[in-house]
Order: sequence, then structure tokens, then C-alpha cells
Amino acid sequence: MNSQTLSALIDKAITDALARRTLRIFENTQAETLRQPTTFVLITGDDITAFPATLRYLAALAQAGCLLSVHFSHSAQRLHTHFADALHRLLPQVPCQQATDPMLRSGDTLLLPALSDNSLAKIALGLRDNAASQWVFQALAQDVRIIALHHPDAAMPPAYLAQISRYQETLRQFGIRMMGQPGAPQASVSHSAIVTGGKTLLTARDVRLHNENTLRVRPGTLITPAARDAIAARRITLITAS
Repeated sequence: MNSQTLSALIDKAITDALARRTLRIFENTQAETLRQPTTFVLITGDDITAFPATLRYLAALAQAGCLLSVHFSHSAQRLHTHFADALHRLLPQVPCQQATDPMLRSGDTLLLPALSDNSLAKIALGLRDNAASQWVFQALAQDVRIIALHHPDAAMPPAYLAQISRYQETLRQFGIRMMGQPGAPQASVSHSAIVTGGKTLLTARDVRLHNENTLRVRPGTLITPAARDAIAARRITLITAS
């Protein structure tokens, strides 16, 4: 074989290799373009009593044609183990695995079907020390749609529920769609005032439990100095009306 023939064969081999590489790049790019958006589901916590409802919800999404990828945080491993058979039966084609760094991309959705009060507060305060908060901030950075279902414990004190409601609003401002019951009704403080000698006494505790920017009191209401300080600190408008 002379040098001219050898050179031609080498040129052909290089051309073929480049053509195959270009074809692979094109096919991969096309696959990325046509990839169906994925709904990444992050399960947190270990509430066994509430999880069957979540499982039915996920099964309905799968039946509707959503491409699901279900992940369990470290705290939810007991759920994964306990409901392994139900998961396989209701979601036979859905991968269920331990939560690691998600491969989120624009067009995907991050679903948190049972966001706890603890994770809600961490996200609102910018803390990233558990799976839920880490996944949410990664999704926010990559412009991924986030849906969170949150049901606060209605048995908690009004002041606690008011704070949870403020955290919910913070997440909405982040662009997270919050679903579930609101954190706290906007209630008047009059139920907690103390009546003494036919007049109402308003204390600092009453102000702390008040959830509105306006506070209405009856004429003749006695307001303690600490309550006035709390009203001023929170910039509450005080209105005297019968």
C-alpha cells in the first residue's frame, strides 16, 4: 500500500468518526428537546397515617399521564419501607428512590405533597439544611415550577398559626404555588380580652395574639403600658369604636 492510499484511508476514517460523533450529538440534542417534562416528587417526614392519601394522589397523577419520579428523604425512609408493596402496585412504572441531588431542568415540576411546618419555616427563612429546602432552592435557581401542599395543625395557638400564614405568603412571593388550608384565620382579639369592673383590659399578650394591622377596642378599654408598646412596635392602628 503506497502512502497516497494510506493517507486516503486515514482521511476517510477521520471523516467517518466525525460524522458519527456529530450524529450522536444531534440525536442527544433532539432527545433533550423532545424529553417529556418530569414531575419530581419529594416525600419527607414519617407520618404513616397521612401517607396513603398522598399515595392515592400520586397514583391519580400517574394515571393522568404525568411522568413521575418519586424520591424519599432520609426522614421518610420508614414510609418507603412500610409502603413498598403499595408503591409497586399503584405506581409500577414510577421510579421510587432515596433523595439525592435532583436532575431538575426548566419545564419540570417539583411537587412537595406534604410539606411540614418545619420545612415551610426553613424555606421561608432561607435555611438549606434538609432535603425539602435544598430541593426547593435548587428548583428556584433553575426556574422549575414548584407546588407544595401544606396543611398546618389547626390545634396550634393563634399566634403560631399567624406565623405559619406569614411563612406561606413568603413562599408565594418566591413563586411557589401553595395548596392546602391557610395558616390562620384573621381573627379579632376581642375574645381574649379580660373584662374587669365592666371595662375591658387589653394586655400585651392580647396584642401578640392579634393577627391584623388594625385593632378595634371598645370605649373605656384599659390598655396596659406593655400593650401600648407592643402596638407601637408592630405598627398596629388602634381604633376605638363601640
